[in-house]
Amino acid sequence: MKKATRELLKIKNLTKEDVVKVNLTPGKDYKEKKCHANARNERLKNGGWSVAGWLVTPYFPEHGTHIIPHWWNVDKENNHYDITPFSPRIPGLIENSEYVVDAGVSDYFNNSKDCNGKYHMPDSFEIKV
Repeated sequence: MKKATRELLKIKNLTKEDVVKVNLTPGKDYKEKKCHANARNERLKNGGWSVAGWLVTPYFPEHGTHIIPHWWNVDKENNHYDITPFSPRIPGLIENSEYVVDAGVSDYFNNSKDCNGKYHMPDSFEIKV
């Protein structure tokens, strides 16, 4: 487990059981940077559940580690998978990231409707480790 992930677990009062293995299965019908809509549409199309949490990237000296709010799916056999396509500028970025389940991400999003009727993602953040 990455040091940044361990720090995230402490800060968010989560446990190591909240760190899950997620299979990357980018869907051609889904869009980059639209993980919430992608996970919702996948759930409606194929059943299962959509899950909210954090994507913790590997540490790269020139970029650091990023902790990004993210949504993915769980099928009926309880397998986690991510259908959102990524085209990172850094090879191996997503493949070597860790996924952390955190219902607080979904709670924040669901309660963030502004006066224009738009919902907002929680901010990404950086942990100094």
